[in-house]
Formats: sequence, C-alpha cells, structure tokens
Amino acid sequence: MIIKLFENFKSQSELEQIINKYWFLDPYEFKDVILSSCDSAKILTPIDINFSVLYPYPDSNMDHCTMISFDGDQLKVGPWFDNLEGIIESERYELLIELWVDRWEHINGNDIEELYLGINQFLKRCEIPYYSAYPDFMDTHIYFEYRYTWEK
Repeated sequence: MIIKLFENFKSQSELEQIINKYWFLDPYEFKDVILSSCDSAKILTPIDINFSVLYPYPDSNMDHCTMISFDGDQLKVGPWFDNLEGIIESERYELLIELWVDRWEHINGNDIEELYLGINQFLKRCEIPYYSAYPDFMDTHIYFEYRYTWEK
C-alpha cells in the first residue's frame, strides 16, 4: 500500500487564484470584510468560511461540495476539491459561499442582522451578484449561504 502524502497539494496563491476564477472574489478581502462586520456587530466567535458548489444542480439530491475553506488564516482544500474541474465541466453546479458561525448565547438577532447586512453591502459595492436568504439558526451554529446568481 502506497500513501500519497502530498497528493493535490496547492499553494496559497494557487488556491486564491482558483477562488478568484470561479467565485469571482478575493478570499482574503472577503474574510477581512467578514471579520470587520463581526467586530461592528460585536460577534466574537469563530466563523468557518467555505467556498463550495451545489452539485448536481438543479437535481433534488444536490450535495454541498466544499472545495476550499479557511483553516485559520490559511486556505486548504476541501473534501470535494479533486472533483472541481469535472464538476465545472459538467455545467451542473451552482457557486456557493457558506459561513458557519458558532452559536453562543450572547449572539442575538440584531448582531446577526448587522453581520448579514455588512457582508451583503460589500458584495453589492463590488457588484458581485451573490444573494443570500436570511441566516438559518441551528442548535450549535448560524448558517449563512451566498449563491452566485449570474449564468456561467
């Protein structure tokens, strides 16, 4: 049995270029906007950021396929990253950015509203056509989902 330790290793700049190419934004700038919006809203809890696709779109059995995510300040490949090119070539996907906010007792609806509006304002200013429904409140997390709305 052979173990490939560095299979599909991508540098930070390569991952950033992939996000720029497919999700049409700078991941570090987007993360800074999220952190700034969190500061304004006084949300002091970890947030996971995933660059994902819905696949196969528009089937009823779509998977949320995480391609790239942040691990601290570093980008890392997600479990579906090896399939990115095949999914893109299939043209049966929808671009997605997912935010998972740890749900702590001190976070209230007004804080989440401020974070939600801050991110939406950034995307609108940059003329990046993502839309988001109001976040879902779950037991342990608050889930934000941004879908890219222009056709490929």
